[in-house]
Amino acid sequence: MRKLLFVVIVVLAFLSLTFRLNNKEEEIRVRIIPNSNEAIDIDVKENVKSIVIDYLKLVYNENYEMCCNNINNTIDELELDLANKFKDITVNFGYHTLYNKTYNDNAIQNKKEKTLYIVIGEGKGDNWWGTIYPEYISGGEEIEYESILINVINKIKEK
Repeated sequence: MRKLLFVVIVVLAFLSLTFRLNNKEEEIRVRIIPNSNEAIDIDVKENVKSIVIDYLKLVYNENYEMCCNNINNTIDELELDLANKFKDITVNFGYHTLYNKTYNDNAIQNKKEKTLYIVIGEGKGDNWWGTIYPEYISGGEEIEYESILINVINKIKEK
């Protein structure tokens, strides 16, 4: 019985891993890093965030490639608009890593994702981050990762 249970667990783990690798869901993230953590710089960050969220609503597309193309085609205008309003600001759209961290008692995976990366001034303040694709998730919301294998083991233990 234990051998059969072990084989079932190994097969489920293999299928789960194969499914995850073949169905990698792309993400587009946003990071806005203020000049510093002083109140005036945090206000600028919040104003930039508001403009960027409105911009992203305009360029968003349910198709990942189209969404990326929309951002790539309009990023210069976004940077120019932000620079006119806030002066020393840089905007980049490329692959950046959001490192492993715990947020609201949940693990956030360390991986490179397409990121709209905005730095204000020297970029020495605490950043705001969010995910805009496949759906909008503010950095202030809870993100939970689950393990299919652990869920299966827990269900077997309950029986």
